[in-house]
Amino acid sequence: MRGGRRQRGVALAIVVWFLAAMSLLVAGIVYQARVDVRMAQIHVAQARVEAAGDGATRLMLAALASGQLQRQGEAQTFSGEFRVGDDLVRVELVPQAGLININGAPAELLAELFAGPGGLQPGDAQQLALSVVQWRATGSGRRALGGGMSQFDTVEDLLKVNGVSRTLLDNIRDYIAAPGPGGAGLDWMAAPSALLERFRDRHPQQVAAALKRREKLADLTAPGSSRASGAGAGPVGAGGNFRVDATVMYGDKPWLRRSWVALGNNVRSALPWQVIRVEAPRVRIAG
Repeated sequence: MRGGRRQRGVALAIVVWFLAAMSLLVAGIVYQARVDVRMAQIHVAQARVEAAGDGATRLMLAALASGQLQRQGEAQTFSGEFRVGDDLVRVELVPQAGLININGAPAELLAELFAGPGGLQPGDAQQLALSVVQWRATGSGRRALGGGMSQFDTVEDLLKVNGVSRTLLDNIRDYIAAPGPGGAGLDWMAAPSALLERFRDRHPQQVAAALKRREKLADLTAPGSSRASGAGAGPVGAGGNFRVDATVMYGDKPWLRRSWVALGNNVRSALPWQVIRVEAPRVRIAG
C-alpha cells in the first residue's frame, strides 16, 4: 500500500516537473517570438526611414545646389519639407562651420560643451576637455596630413577618449562636428539657433552680436527690400560642408537620418555634392 502511494507521489512529482518545464519552454518561445517581432519592426522602420530620409535629403541638396534656396543673411541654416511616398520628411541643413569642431576646439570651449549640453560637473568637464586635447596630441587616431595631431574622423570617435560615455555623446552630438584639424571653435554667425541658446549664458557678447547681425541682414534681404540683392542675399550652392538632418515620423516617434555632405565639385559623380558619411537611422531624442 505504501509502495503504491510512493509510486503515485513520484509520478505526480514527475508530472508537475514536466508541466513546469513545459511552461518555461513555452514562455521562452513566446518571449523569443516577441523579440523577433520587435526586431523585425525595428528593421522595417529603419529601412523606411533610410529610404524616405535619403530621398528627401537629395531633394533638399538639389534645391540647394541649383540655387532655389535663397541665402537670408548669414544664418545659413535651411529647412524644408518634402513628401517621399507616404512620408512627409522635414530636412534641415546646418553648416559645419557653425558646429563645434572637436578636432580644433580649445579646451575651454570643450569644457563648456561638456558642462553645458553634456551635463557634467565643471571640474569633470574641464578634466575631460584636457583629455580630449591630449588625445589629439598623442592619441592613436589617424594622423592628419603632414604628420600633425591625431584627429577624430567621426563624432563617435570621441568614445575613444577615456571618460567619454555614450550618454555624454548623445547629449552633445547635435552641437559638434569632426571636419578636420583646421579652425578653432566655431563660427557664431553660422551656428544653429539651438547651439546659440545653449551658449547664451557663457558667451553673451558673441551670441548677442550674432543674433543682432542676423536680424539686420534678414531685414536687408527680406522680400521687397531695396537691398535684397546686396550682401548676404542670393542663391546658395557655391560650396561648403553641411550636416543634413532628415526627420521622418514613423509610428508615434520621430526618426532621424543624418548625413554629412560637401557641396561643390564632385569628382566621383556628376552630382554637385558629395556624401561624406551617413549615420544609421535612430529615434530622435528632443534636446
